[in-house]
Amino acid sequence: MEILLGLVAMALAAGVTFILPLIAWARTHRLERQLTELRGRLASLEEAVRLAGVRSPTSTARTDAPSPAVAAPAAPSSAVAVATPASSAVTGAPAETVADVFVAPGAPAASPMQGDAYPRLPPGPLAQPGVAGAAGSGGLPPLPKPLPGEEHASLEAAIGGRLLLWVGTIVLVLGVAFFLKYAFDNDWITESMRVAMGIGGGLALAAIGHRFAARGYRAYGQILTGGGLAVLYLSIYSAFGYYQLIGQTPAFLLLVLVTIGAAWLADRQNALGLALMAVGGGFATPFLVGSGTDAQVTLFSYDALLVMGTLYLARRRDWPVLNLVSFMATWITVAGWADEFYRPDKWRITEFFLTLFCALFLGILIAQLRRHGWKSLVSLVLATGPFIYHASSLAVLVGHGAAPLVYLIAVTLVAVAWATRMHATRTRVVAWGAVIVPLLGWLGTHGSQHWLVANLVAACGIFALHALAQLDVVFRHERRLSTLDAVLMHLNGYALVAGIYLAIENVALANAPWAAAAVAAVHAGLAWILRQVDRAAALHALAVGIGAATIAVALRLDGPWLTAALAVEGGLVIWLGLTLATGWYRIAGAGLLLSAVLRYGSLSLPVKPAVFTLFGDEAFAMGATIAAVFLAVAWIYRRYDPSRLPEERMGLIVPVLSACVLLVIALSAENDNYWTLRGLTSPDARFASSLALSGLWTASAAVFIAIGFWRDFAPLRYLAIGLFGLTVLKVFLVDLSELGGIYRILGFMGVGVVLLVVSFLYQRTRKKTPQASPPAQEEGPAA
Repeated sequence: MEILLGLVAMALAAGVTFILPLIAWARTHRLERQLTELRGRLASLEEAVRLAGVRSPTSTARTDAPSPAVAAPAAPSSAVAVATPASSAVTGAPAETVADVFVAPGAPAASPMQGDAYPRLPPGPLAQPGVAGAAGSGGLPPLPKPLPGEEHASLEAAIGGRLLLWVGTIVLVLGVAFFLKYAFDNDWITESMRVAMGIGGGLALAAIGHRFAARGYRAYGQILTGGGLAVLYLSIYSAFGYYQLIGQTPAFLLLVLVTIGAAWLADRQNALGLALMAVGGGFATPFLVGSGTDAQVTLFSYDALLVMGTLYLARRRDWPVLNLVSFMATWITVAGWADEFYRPDKWRITEFFLTLFCALFLGILIAQLRRHGWKSLVSLVLATGPFIYHASSLAVLVGHGAAPLVYLIAVTLVAVAWATRMHATRTRVVAWGAVIVPLLGWLGTHGSQHWLVANLVAACGIFALHALAQLDVVFRHERRLSTLDAVLMHLNGYALVAGIYLAIENVALANAPWAAAAVAAVHAGLAWILRQVDRAAALHALAVGIGAATIAVALRLDGPWLTAALAVEGGLVIWLGLTLATGWYRIAGAGLLLSAVLRYGSLSLPVKPAVFTLFGDEAFAMGATIAAVFLAVAWIYRRYDPSRLPEERMGLIVPVLSACVLLVIALSAENDNYWTLRGLTSPDARFASSLALSGLWTASAAVFIAIGFWRDFAPLRYLAIGLFGLTVLKVFLVDLSELGGIYRILGFMGVGVVLLVVSFLYQRTRKKTPQASPPAQEEGPAA
């Protein structure tokens, strides 16, 4: 009996605490709103009555044609004549009545209590001072101000009617909370009754909140509805997780039912907050009712249905943030399941669901881009989905035969097909980068005879798909290849060479040069096909072919030839950049030339031949080859107007000076190699080598000076002067202390004679240069 009385008391307290104050507050708010509307309508009516029978001051203004006098006929209060400025001053037509102005034609006369038929005018006086009918001149008196007693009465009503209501509500809530705690401690309310009370209270709050939202109290109603949904989630979870009153399946179905109800209420109330609660609760449901067993198919199928439902609601109400929540929740769910339950034998079904999720979110991303573009944060986050799928798939498929290679080819096929249809070159480039890195890694670790055919098919297939896409752009869509496509052509070609090399490295390395030559032939064929349609694309293909041929030569020969191949490739790339007017190509060619120079200095210069052959050892041959490439680049630059190039004359100066410096270095190395071998039999070889080096530098500087005067190329003359200075320093700092006898005499005399000859050339050239004649002096006046 005590428990029954306690429950009745609790129900009454809850009704007094929550329900009655809410109903009273709602009705009071509704009455206040109606009273405000009535006051506004009454003020509008007063303004309209003040205008009754009043003519505008502009009604007597002159017009082009005389207008008849307009008499305001007597009319009842429902049709008071009002003359408007347009009717009297412009057309002279009879003034319209108040009913004609504010009531639709043919509508019945409005009674004083029909608020919608009354005019709604902006606040403020409409009658002009001094006009008949204005306030104080026949108009209605203004409304009386409230008396001081009435103001005190309103304040008293606010304190007694609102403040005490809130205070009483808080006190009652605290009392009910203390009562519930006391009832739980004394076991008056069983576990089943607690759950039932929670579900009943949640449903009541959700219903009341929905009613308030439908009546115009949107924010208030949504808060109550959200609270009711939260109570329902917690109550069902408590019934399953804490009290074990229901099993896993009923708990799951009840939570799903709550999620569906939350989504329905969010759609009806147009409430994003409720929608977020529904999506979050839906994805949290499997974690709330999970039993620690693996249910992959059920879990992932439920998540896929939830993603589709979220997509429908997000598109219906234009709430893209819902897709963001479902995206993050889905991949978190997959990661959580994989961390606990994944085994290698589940790779097929796992890859299927990964592909399904990727396809769903790609469709969502495409729809998102059509509406909001890339400026939305949701679009940027959804764009990471393919990368998450790609990394997850590679992790799942590794160790399952040729599945990774099949996957890489399939991804390339889908990406290339979609990008070609959508004219999205960037997508093809990104897809190429995402595929080629794991492919080369795979080829590097699976380079055995068993994988040879599969590796070659994968490398050639991925190359062919991208090459066919580029041919499709040129021939079927009749467009020129973009700069990004040109970059992809180079990267794709060199990646094919690298892929074939890795595939046959441990099996048939001797065939690597022929494979590179085959790649060069393929690109030469592409250049031949493209020559009439897209000359720039043909040149790019030809450049890749030449580069592959250079690699073939380098693989066929020994290491030093790779240095020469890099130099030749750099010169060709610079020529291509000048032909296509592409700056970054010229920068790339300069980088290849620099790498060739560094390779020459670190690998070729230190080599000492066993048998000396004049101008035939590696140090001189490689230096002369690179210098020849630099001179060829300078010759190419001379064909173009320097003023139209960002590098201006530096494109000519730097290659010429680089070639001269390399020639001096190569000759110096040749001298050192010769005298090093002679030193085995001649004791004076060291002195002769130093003397020959000074003479070599002096002669080189003299030649540079002569060529500089002949071609009128000042930078070369400056280089010669610098080389002369270096020679003089060597003569005084090295030769003077180390050389003796005839070697010292010959060194000083030779350098001195050359310097005198060079000085004479400078003087002679200066004498031949026409000097500006001084200005003629003005004659003074005759005496």
